[in-house]
Amino acid sequence: MPVQQIQKGTNYADFPGANSQVTATNLNNHVDNAELLPGAILAQPTATPGETDYVLAEQSGSLVKYTIESVKTLFSSIFVPLTGGTMTGPLLLNTSNPSTSATAASKGYVDATVGASILPGQIVMWGTSTPPAGWLECNGQSTAGYPNLITLFGTNLPDLRGEFVRGWSNNRTTVDYPRDILSTQAQDIQPHTHSYTAPTVTSSSVRGAASGSLPGTQSATTGSTGTTETRPRNVALMFIVKT
Repeated sequence: MPVQQIQKGTNYADFPGANSQVTATNLNNHVDNAELLPGAILAQPTATPGETDYVLAEQSGSLVKYTIESVKTLFSSIFVPLTGGTMTGPLLLNTSNPSTSATAASKGYVDATVGASILPGQIVMWGTSTPPAGWLECNGQSTAGYPNLITLFGTNLPDLRGEFVRGWSNNRTTVDYPRDILSTQAQDIQPHTHSYTAPTVTSSSVRGAASGSLPGTQSATTGSTGTTETRPRNVALMFIVKT
């Protein structure tokens, strides 16, 4: 069987023929010299109005031709439009740090970031009677089983039920000094006086008495008011601590 060789710089209008063969070396040389085989597309033609565009897709081992419009219809229920639209399935993202403010963050990244911002032992106020998962009420309970809390508070949590919390003076000698952190204080009131005027009793105000002042002292007390403690207006919230 004759073998027809492909020569560089030569066009073969009727090649390959029924009895022709192409060697790998000649084919490689042909491609390396950018010589197009007969039937090759020289340039992408410009579409004109009314023409139909197609794409080829593999399906079950065969190439199937689809129109562009049919592809758009096929995927319209899968992809959300660039503007508007509602996504019905889960959006899976990696857990890396979003690069810009407009980049979506995964749940894993958000959970890790928020979790890192709340330190074990952090005490906050909570608005229900049940602490959330990962938190304990500051009610003086044992810290057994919570190594982070043992390091910070020792054997028991501070009991903050019904207590007003005051900022620690931390050696500020002019206010609430000396004072240890987590120490308690009893209720108290600053020294003060109440002024009043008592009438002076003289002999002229007593019928039948001799003129002049009567001996003795005059005393009086103010009225008593109040309940069981001195306090400002307040709202009850629960103090909780991160485990």
